[in-house]
This record gives sequence, C-alpha cells and structure tokens, in this order.
Amino acid sequence: MSQNMVMIMKSNEIDLEERKRNRVKHKMEELKWDYLTADFVPFSFHGFTEFVLTAIRGIGKTVIAMDTILTLKKKYGYENVKAYWFRTADSSVKAGLKDNGKKLVSQFIINKYKCDITKKGNIIYDHDKPLVEVYPLTGAAKEGKGVEFYDPDFIDNRPLGKNGKPIKRFIITV
Repeated sequence: MSQNMVMIMKSNEIDLEERKRNRVKHKMEELKWDYLTADFVPFSFHGFTEFVLTAIRGIGKTVIAMDTILTLKKKYGYENVKAYWFRTADSSVKAGLKDNGKKLVSQFIINKYKCDITKKGNIIYDHDKPLVEVYPLTGAAKEGKGVEFYDPDFIDNRPLGKNGKPIKRFIITV
C-alpha cells in the first residue's frame, strides 16, 4: 500500500470522527440543550424529582444524563451528589467501563467539563473524585439482594450549611 493511500485513509478516519462530533453537537442544539440541563429540572414539594428521558438510539440521552450529573456535582460538590448508572446487562456495564470508563462518558462531556476520567472497579472517577457507580440490572437480584446501595443518612441527616439550613444533596439513578 502506498504512503499516499495510507495518508488518505488516516485523513478519512479523522474526517469521520469530526463528522461524528459535529453530529452530536448538532443533535444537542436541536434538543435545546439548556432546556434539559439540571438547572431547569424543577424539584417537587417533597424535594424529589423524577425526570424520564426517552428517545431513539444515538440521540444523546447518555450525554444529557452525564451532563446533569456533572452540573450538580460541580455546583453542589462531588460529596453531595451520588450517581448510580444501571445498564441492562453485565456486558453493557463492561462495554461502558472500557478504556478507563471513557466509553460511558462521552468526549463531548470530557471536553466541556475538562474531566480526567479514570476507573476503579465499577466506579468512574473525575479527577479522583467518584463520578458514577455502574451496575448491571441483570445481576441486581443476586448482587443487590439484601444489600443497601443507598446510605439513608446521606439525605436524612444532612450537615448544616453556612446559612444554618441543611445542605442540598442529590441521588441520581440513570
């Protein structure tokens, strides 16, 4: 294979990646990105909100969910936001955790928040702070039976902030 042919192939690969990035960016603009961010989602009277996002494959649901997680973590502190990411099967979890967890956190999000993504076990970290724990739903009956994933004191016994009121804390499940 000639050197020119190899250069053309590499150029086509770069163009393909650029087209993918532009397609994601365009989809985010179509979805009115700001409308779906964590700042928009209203909280109910009891302080709990359920937000269901459904769409076809490849539209950016994962990106929007991760953006919400990072928006809350940056605004309220990593220690005040716990995020659990459930995938349908163990194979989906393994696929998402490949490449140090960068298969689950899109390059768009990594660039937007200047993330340093790493992985230890089933937990993805950003700058060595826990970002999200990833679990398969298929194994939840075996792995999770009788096991508490949630710390009830995380919400019920929140420390007081500078204003004397309990600090805001969030549990996000995706």
